[in-house]
Amino acid sequence: MPAPLLVVLALGALGASGALLMARLQLFLAADVLAVGSAVAGLTAVVALAVSTVRRARQLPSGPRRR
Repeated sequence: MPAPLLVVLALGALGASGALLMARLQLFLAADVLAVGSAVAGLTAVVALAVSTVRRARQLPSGPRRR
């Protein structure tokens, strides 16, 4: 996995944890903002992984190699 993807995933997990904490403290607006931010980070990670996979697939040689 590329390093930026891991950073985005870590930020998403941290935001989700923060959202749960804010909800527990009854700071609902902050919890909603963190939850939406975590969802965006998760979607960004999925798109980044898809782009990375397509780029690697395009770099593969076409067809089987004969020796």
